[in-house]
Amino acid sequence: MSVVISKKRQILFGIILVAIVLIILEVAANIWFLNAQHCEFEHSEIYQHLDKDKIREICKDHFRTKALGFDLLPNQNTQTININSLGFRGPDFSPDKSSGTYRVFVVGGSTVFGSGSSSDETTISGFLQDRFTKNLPDKNIEIINAGVTGGNSKSNYEAIVNKISQFEPDMVIIYEGWNDLRALYSTTLTIGNWEKSCDLGKKEGFDVVVMLQPISGFGNKVLTEQERINALTGKDHYGSQLLLYKQNYQQLADKMKDLDRVCFKTIDMRGVFDNITTAVYFDQGHMGDVGNNIIAQKMYDVLLPRVNESSKTVLENNNVDSNLKLVSADSGVSTILASYKTPSLLNYFINNPTKEIKLDSDAGKYFELKNNNEVILVGSDLTNIDISTISITGKDLTGANLSGHDLSSINLEGTILTGANLSYVDLHSTNLSNKDLRGANFSYANLNGAKLDNVRLGTIIQAGHIENTDLIERVRAIFKITSDFSPITTFSNANLDDAYIKTDLITLVDFSHTTFVNAELNF
Repeated sequence: MSVVISKKRQILFGIILVAIVLIILEVAANIWFLNAQHCEFEHSEIYQHLDKDKIREICKDHFRTKALGFDLLPNQNTQTININSLGFRGPDFSPDKSSGTYRVFVVGGSTVFGSGSSSDETTISGFLQDRFTKNLPDKNIEIINAGVTGGNSKSNYEAIVNKISQFEPDMVIIYEGWNDLRALYSTTLTIGNWEKSCDLGKKEGFDVVVMLQPISGFGNKVLTEQERINALTGKDHYGSQLLLYKQNYQQLADKMKDLDRVCFKTIDMRGVFDNITTAVYFDQGHMGDVGNNIIAQKMYDVLLPRVNESSKTVLENNNVDSNLKLVSADSGVSTILASYKTPSLLNYFINNPTKEIKLDSDAGKYFELKNNNEVILVGSDLTNIDISTISITGKDLTGANLSGHDLSSINLEGTILTGANLSYVDLHSTNLSNKDLRGANFSYANLNGAKLDNVRLGTIIQAGHIENTDLIERVRAIFKITSDFSPITTFSNANLDDAYIKTDLITLVDFSHTTFVNAELNF
């Protein structure tokens, strides 16, 4: 006896079957995706004391975490990352602030969020909360992590206006700079966003502290080999070497001081790691737990007088000793430990549309070079080397010094020359087409008859919205913003006679005293 199934049921069963297959495929795809992802810190020297499974889990959790624009989706929980019901990393808190509570939001990008942190507790905010909980147990102080990957001065201002201000903050700490610099925000634009944040704080009744964050290569820290390579190969969002804008970061630090009239405090943090000789960064700007803890201590020093100003409590055990020591690899912990008189840091380290949150792939390429078993020439001084004894074809010479060499007979196909010193170099009749030459110094170089077809020389500057509609005033404003930046690529006094140049941008390119006899220029 056969059973007849109606057409309607057949269609329903078919839909259910297709749905089940799609769910299985999605689960399988997610598992494959997570296993295929790798993070820069997985092989970094900063986490040699953690086992591989733990490090792998930290990486996977970052790829599991979802955001909508600059808003983290609420109620996400993994082994190392928890996003609470209000869309902030860390434990839940009441939207309505209770009496006697001092509430602090730490605002920033992925460094504040804790990309690479081993837990919620080892982010900057987590370490800061731990200090206040242990040292001021009689006070109710809430430290809330408001960091989100990619956050910059513009998006963070918008977050303060539209979200953070609704939760009655007593203080907002803005810890940023790296993402603005990578987006090539003009100094005028960044300072303007910070000023608006501080003005809002005055209007709404909360303090705003602006901290200019440290970046590898932008302070005076003695860099490890990993840190040095990542500093030299770290890029802006348009692919040029970030170190080209070191002077602009200095300018931002100088201009930031003017904000003291409207902000509660401004602090230049670029030199916070200057006395540390072992690894803190795992790429050009992200830090491990040790770096987060040191930053947290600096924030604690700023916050303590404000939250404790009505009390005469003397807290003698919370200052960082200026001496930093390296625990030997034999002890099982290969990292820096600050010598706190309180045992918190020592105990921790010895005993202890919708998109994914992704770690940056342009913040340094040490491991990419290392995994290719290359002799790393990034940043090398090759001025006194017999260039014929080494192969530079296809090599990454970012930031290398080749001044004075004759390269006219050398095959430079695939060779990366971004930020290289090519002053006084003979490159006559050389084909440099399709190369990214941003940041290169061609001063007094011989480029007679050279071919520079489809090369990248200049860059884009983010000026922001210029409200004045008067043409002359707009031109003046654009000139002022452009003047915030120094030339990044220079052909000063170079010989470009009979050369062919085609490029889309010459912003921040110096052609002073360059000769172009019979040259064909396509700008």
